[in-house]
Amino acid sequence: MAIDLQNPPPVAAPAEQRQHRRRRIPVQVSQQLLESLILHLQTGSALHSAIEQVAKTNTHPALKNALRRMANDIASGSSFSAAALRQPDLFSTNEVRLLEAGELGAFLPDALQQIITLRLRGQEVRRQFTNALAYPLVLVVIGLAMTVFMLVEILPSVVEMLDNSGVAPPRSTQILMAISEFLLQYWLGLLAGGLGLSGVVSQALSTPQGRQRFDRWRLDIPWVGSLYRQYIAVQCLRTWWASMDSGLSIIESISTCRGVVDNTLMEAMLDDVVNEIHAGSSLAKALSRHDIFPAQAVSMLATGEETSNIPLVLRRLVEHYDQQLQHNLQRFSALIEPILLLIMGSMVLSIVASLLLPIFTLSVNAGGA
Repeated sequence: MAIDLQNPPPVAAPAEQRQHRRRRIPVQVSQQLLESLILHLQTGSALHSAIEQVAKTNTHPALKNALRRMANDIASGSSFSAAALRQPDLFSTNEVRLLEAGELGAFLPDALQQIITLRLRGQEVRRQFTNALAYPLVLVVIGLAMTVFMLVEILPSVVEMLDNSGVAPPRSTQILMAISEFLLQYWLGLLAGGLGLSGVVSQALSTPQGRQRFDRWRLDIPWVGSLYRQYIAVQCLRTWWASMDSGLSIIESISTCRGVVDNTLMEAMLDDVVNEIHAGSSLAKALSRHDIFPAQAVSMLATGEETSNIPLVLRRLVEHYDQQLQHNLQRFSALIEPILLLIMGSMVLSIVASLLLPIFTLSVNAGGA
């Protein structure tokens, strides 16, 4: 039975929904659910019986309740994909499409295995991308924290010692003294301004125009923007390949990519591609008009379209660009780390030098006296 993903069936009662939202299901727990379902189905268990057995042996309350709701839906005549659509904490809309294709093609265990593979590989790519950006951010935060600490805690002691000795501080120390006094005097206003600015930014991002500007900035930011584009391309190609491998059409498979790009501009481009194919355009021409995939990928997809072998081309593209993304992330980390270390080290060194110079001058004067 086909399901309408644009108009999903009725969901649970409001009280049950509120309880369900409060108890989110961890990814690891849902992955174990899928593996258990595959095992039961491959050993010959009926779908309804397999879900009930997994619910009985599972100890996670939210997952147990979700499985019971799915079992009741299936017992009432719903398909597995329709029941899964009512449990958004377990299955995304794209995964429901894969499940529906698996039901129609009588290869539901394979569709479940595809979902497991997509989740695991998607998590791995996100982890690599996050780690590549997290370490530079940590360096910046530590460097700024050390700078503020020296300006607020150490510098006032040095200034007091200079005042008592009557030695005039050098120009660099005077600049640091001015910054220190500004931080000590206006720290509450700076904190309030930072919180206010974050609120304004959050409010702007909640509007369609603000979100589009932010998504455009993410795509165009130097260095990181190119990595972000590669990350989107890999996620989209992998989802597209898995969808077609599960029996979905080209248009349906491209539509499933909207759920993994997390970028309004890219989503709009994918919608345009689908509309152009609906209007009679070829896949290659539709993709060539939009900056979603590299030109080499579009060329290979054109060849796959001509030879009616798009799934094989997609698999090769996923393997190629996945390896390329890993290589570029490693290279980015190898380049950005020493650059940030040099910048942060220079900042700290200049502050330390400005602190030690008057102390050295004071000791020299004391020795001459």
